[in-house]
Amino acid sequence: MSEVRITLDRQIELYGLISRAMTNLKKLGDANVTIGRIKSRLNLLNSNWAKFQQIHETVTGNRDEFQDHVYFKDDIYAECEEQYVNIQGDMFDLIDKLSAPSDNLANNSLNNTTRAINSHSPKLPRIDLPKFSGDYLQWKHFHDLFDSMVKSNSELSLVEKLHYLKMSVTEEPAQLLKNIAICEDNFARAWDILIDRYENKRILIDSHLSVLLSTRSIKHESSSELKRLISEIKENLGALEALDCPTKQWDNILVFLIVRRLDPETLKDWKKSIGSKKSPATFKELESFLFGRIHSLEAIEQLTSTKRNIPIKPIGNVKSHNVSTPTHNQSCSLCHSNHYISSCQQFMNKSPLQRREFVISKNLCFNCLGPHLMKNCRSSKRCRICQRQHHTSLHGSNSQSQTVTSQITSSDNSNNSIPHTTVIQNSSHMAVSHLTTISTILLATALVNIATFNGKPCLIRALIDQGSEVSFISESLCQLLQLPRRSKSVPIHGVGGQATNISHGNVDCYLSSRTKPYMQYRLNALVLPQITAYVPPQVICNDLQNELKDITLADPHFMSSTTIDVILGVDIYSQIMKSGIRRLNNGSILLQNTTLGWILSGSIHSENVRQNLLIPMFS
Repeated sequence: MSEVRITLDRQIELYGLISRAMTNLKKLGDANVTIGRIKSRLNLLNSNWAKFQQIHETVTGNRDEFQDHVYFKDDIYAECEEQYVNIQGDMFDLIDKLSAPSDNLANNSLNNTTRAINSHSPKLPRIDLPKFSGDYLQWKHFHDLFDSMVKSNSELSLVEKLHYLKMSVTEEPAQLLKNIAICEDNFARAWDILIDRYENKRILIDSHLSVLLSTRSIKHESSSELKRLISEIKENLGALEALDCPTKQWDNILVFLIVRRLDPETLKDWKKSIGSKKSPATFKELESFLFGRIHSLEAIEQLTSTKRNIPIKPIGNVKSHNVSTPTHNQSCSLCHSNHYISSCQQFMNKSPLQRREFVISKNLCFNCLGPHLMKNCRSSKRCRICQRQHHTSLHGSNSQSQTVTSQITSSDNSNNSIPHTTVIQNSSHMAVSHLTTISTILLATALVNIATFNGKPCLIRALIDQGSEVSFISESLCQLLQLPRRSKSVPIHGVGGQATNISHGNVDCYLSSRTKPYMQYRLNALVLPQITAYVPPQVICNDLQNELKDITLADPHFMSSTTIDVILGVDIYSQIMKSGIRRLNNGSILLQNTTLGWILSGSIHSENVRQNLLIPMFS
């Protein structure tokens, strides 16, 4: 292993030689920088880069054992590649600059004339190279732009074209071209790799059809929403037409699809516009109607906005009311003075726990301290400390274990939803956890790959809950992956059969094991705005870390505070379980073997607890 560490240190030295190549060239001084010396240093640069790549391939297999080494921790390979590409480009530019003809008077005269003409021409903005991250929907656009700007440019060498190609790709495409050396023979190879990977007509058509058929419906009449709908439809139609799809014969399908995405008012006007017409409307007729509708709504919205901004002057000697003057509804619930309770000195002199008990006794809102239940609160404000749904003056009032019991008892009497209680909710179960200073609860989590609509994998964190009858996915992840959803409002029930939330739809997708990508599972999940507030226990437990040393975990960073976006219910739990159970931490931690890796759950005993545990709850 010491030999591997010496090799990694050698890589760091090579990185230094490559990154300092341009600096060392400039040290010669402008008078001593010639084309010959630049080419000599360019050859040395290419030689060092070839050595660097060759050594990198031999040490990559030791990444897990030496992940703490600066070479892997700071991703020196990526840094070195970027330095090499930039320095090589600067040297090529310098060679071109020194190669410009200077002794030919005719050429000088022509260049001066051209510059004089260009000096009177308007300066156009620079055209940046297109970027491609592996999205099938953007492939055709990237292909055509790069072909016209770089690939078909006869003034560029093959090395320069490959340099520009590697600069234009990110994420998955960049990984595909990562180990391709910068030389003339490799440009065609690199371009063919991208063509083979992304020039898939079937997948391209499927991707555009998926977007076309899953366009979002318009809830309320709005010019911006109508423009968004038309833009999405026409953009994907244009792409499908470029892929030789017979879109000219799709009028009936398109009209049927778009009409069902319109808001009620626009739909009513469309029905009026076609009247008693018996022949089917064409896409062009619908498009013309929608553009007319957009112009009308824009005029109305502009007029409404103008009226809203006109200041209203007071008539006569009538004085405007000071908005900060308390009304009769702002009478303090504690001292009955004419101020809001959050401004009451008696209230603020109480401890956070005493304030919470007072709010419960007076049936006040935990979010704004108003005289109503929190479920009826319309305030969008949140705690300024933790951004959760409670008033800032109540922050920290639930840090003691005895508070939990009183909160739950009071909520049964007042039906006021209390945030930060240690409650786990799912479709069928609810559990209350007792907080102590020496024990924290660990729930089973796993890192899994979930496929987007175009098949690209995305690594996310999932909570495994065998007590949940169904699986859940967060609204934010659903939108990020652009998953088509079906309308499905399902009430989520907890203990006693009481509904705690309602789903925002239902989606289908595929997830796979991070360690064994061939293990795939079809996931049917309900969409919720937020599925859990679970924060792993932040504890110091060296014994547990030592016991887990040689075990492949489903979630290697199980104490990380990374967001959980998926809850895997019993339907997935039953498919991923394998034989094999261990007990750790004096029997308080259960280790179970799954196709995703080993999962941990149980209670961690430690004297060094950094913070209290928040058990997951649906928002």
